[in-house]
Amino acid sequence: MVGSTLLKKENKMKIGIVGLGDIAKKAYLPILCAREEIELIPCTRNPSTLREVMDKYHLAKGYLDVDDLLREGIDAVFITAATDAHEALVETFLKAGVPVHIDKPLTMHYETSESLVMLSEERKVPMMVGFNRRFVPLVKKVHDLGVPERVLYQKNRYLKPDAIRRFIVEDFVHVIDTTRYLLQSEVSEVAVFPKLREGKLVSITIVLGTPVNHGICIMDYENGVTEEIVEVFHTHRKSILRNLASIESYEHGVHTIDAQKDWESTLHKRGFEDLIDAFLGAIKNREPLPIPLRDSLKTHEICEQIVIAIENKRP
Repeated sequence: MVGSTLLKKENKMKIGIVGLGDIAKKAYLPILCAREEIELIPCTRNPSTLREVMDKYHLAKGYLDVDDLLREGIDAVFITAATDAHEALVETFLKAGVPVHIDKPLTMHYETSESLVMLSEERKVPMMVGFNRRFVPLVKKVHDLGVPERVLYQKNRYLKPDAIRRFIVEDFVHVIDTTRYLLQSEVSEVAVFPKLREGKLVSITIVLGTPVNHGICIMDYENGVTEEIVEVFHTHRKSILRNLASIESYEHGVHTIDAQKDWESTLHKRGFEDLIDAFLGAIKNREPLPIPLRDSLKTHEICEQIVIAIENKRP
């Protein structure tokens, strides 16, 4: 253990965080370390990274080995390690009876994701996949307008073409999940329109069909700009969400603009604060998790369908 003589207050929840890479440093650590009601215990195999994080946030304890973290008797764990490590880590904590918050995706393959969901259910150990866009204030605001006629979701980047599975499961998964969240109806049809070059995925267009509405999902890695634009259509109303930061609404010909407040933190605007607090609150109060595990699994299942469809179309 790397540690100090600082003592914890007995009424605090003990929370572990495993994996201290970019997503942990940018999103999870700043929020978790600001919560006075928890004692955060980081874990990574990298000694210098562990010391850096502990020094920066004045943390009393930290470990290089997951088994040592488990001996602390933690109340829950946030797993923010590389996706390839998710399966083994999740299995370890579920079998130890520790509630898990896992950064998306659960795993790179639907079959392994499903097996972990089944393990969570069999052991009756809570687990939640961290789809932060469901907690973006403006996304929630549009969601609360009710079931739409259709959703058009574009999340474009200025990157190079990428491997099919990585493109879909690690990046496009956000678009699929948020579109499902906004549609508020079970997806029954998936149509796939990929653009490939030399075996790599350049762009993708997906149509998600439900019995009452549909969603069009687009991601282009050769776009002229990095952008995220969501258009949601209700009867006599259109909402345009731009980069998760503002909504333009058109209702019966009247145009209004609603933007997030300048004084609100970026992590709040992007949903991470409410995501983390909702998970911790549910664990502390023994309440159902805010994102049902089977609902998250459906997103992974659709991503797997998309990957298979693209691979079948590849020359």
